[in-house]
Amino acid sequence: MAKINLSIDLTPANTTIYREGKGIVLDEPSRVLCQNEYDGVRIVACGAEAVKTQMDQFLIYPITKEGVDSSEQFYARQMLKTFVSKVTMDKPNANISAFFLVSCGVSANFKKHITSLAYYAGISEVKFVPYPIADYVGCGMSLDDLNTILIVDINHDNTDVAVVNQAGIVDAVSINFGTQIIDQAIFDKVRYRYGLNLKNESLAGVKSNLAILAPNMSMTLPFDGEDINSKLPKTCKICSLDIFDAIKDYYNLIASAVNQLTARQSPDIQEVLALQGVIFCGRGSNVASLREYMLTYINMPIFVANYECTVVGLGKLAVNKKLLKKLS
Repeated sequence: MAKINLSIDLTPANTTIYREGKGIVLDEPSRVLCQNEYDGVRIVACGAEAVKTQMDQFLIYPITKEGVDSSEQFYARQMLKTFVSKVTMDKPNANISAFFLVSCGVSANFKKHITSLAYYAGISEVKFVPYPIADYVGCGMSLDDLNTILIVDINHDNTDVAVVNQAGIVDAVSINFGTQIIDQAIFDKVRYRYGLNLKNESLAGVKSNLAILAPNMSMTLPFDGEDINSKLPKTCKICSLDIFDAIKDYYNLIASAVNQLTARQSPDIQEVLALQGVIFCGRGSNVASLREYMLTYINMPIFVANYECTVVGLGKLAVNKKLLKKLS
C-alpha cells in the first residue's frame, strides 16, 4: 500500500500542511462555513473557500482548549478531514502518517484531542514534534552540526524559547502568549484609539504594513472597518506608532525570557550562544525591524527565519527517522 507522509501545523488561525516530495501543499485559514437547515447544520466549505463566501462563518478552535465542546470538535474534525483529503486525493487509498507541531510542554490531553482529529481525518499514524526542534532542522542544522543555538518560536498560542543542539532541546521555557494575543492587542488599540473595529483582512493588513518595532519610524496608512458607535463602515488612517505601542511589551517579555534562559545555562553553553546567537521563527516573527529592536535587549547575534522553515523542518524530520529519534 502506498504511504503518504504529512507534516501539519494546525492552529485556530491557519492550517499548514507539508507533504513529502511536494513541499507545502496547503496553507489556509482554519475556518468552517456552515448553513443552518431544518434538520441541523450543513458544512458548506472549509479553509480559503469558507472565507470567500458571504455566509455565517464559524471560527474553529480545535486545539487551543483542553476541553473543547462537542460542536467545536465536530467542525474541527470535518475541517481537518477536508484538508487531508484535498492534499492526498491523488492516492485516495494510501496509508497516511502525520507529524503535528506542538508547543514545548504540551499536555497529554492536548495531544489526545489532536490524535482524535487526526484519526477521524483518515490519518493512521500520529506523532508530535515541538516547534523548536522543527525550527532547528528547518534552519539547516543536522546531526553533523555541533552548533548550539537559541530558538524563539512565536506561534499562535505560545512563544517557545529553547536552547537546542544536535542532541535535542537542552533547556526551554514556554511563554503563555503568541500571535493570537498580539493580534488582539492590535485590534484593541485601534478600537480605543480610532473608534474602529478592524475587519479580519484589515487586521492582517495592519500587521503586514504597520507592525514595525522601530519607535523612531512613523508610517500612516488607511484601513477599513466598522465604527464602534454607529456600526457603519468607516475608514481611518492608522499610525504605525500606535501599533508599536500595542505590541512592544510582548516583544520585551520575549527578550527578557531569552536573557533569563541564557543566564541559567552553563558558562560553556553561554559562550557558544554568544557566537551562534538567536533565531526567531514562527508567524509572530514576521514583524518589521524585529532584529534591530531585539539587538538593543539581547547581547547575541540575531537572525529572523521565515515561517516556512518550521514546516519544512518538520517535513524533513518526518522522513528522517534517525534524525527524529536523535532530537526527540
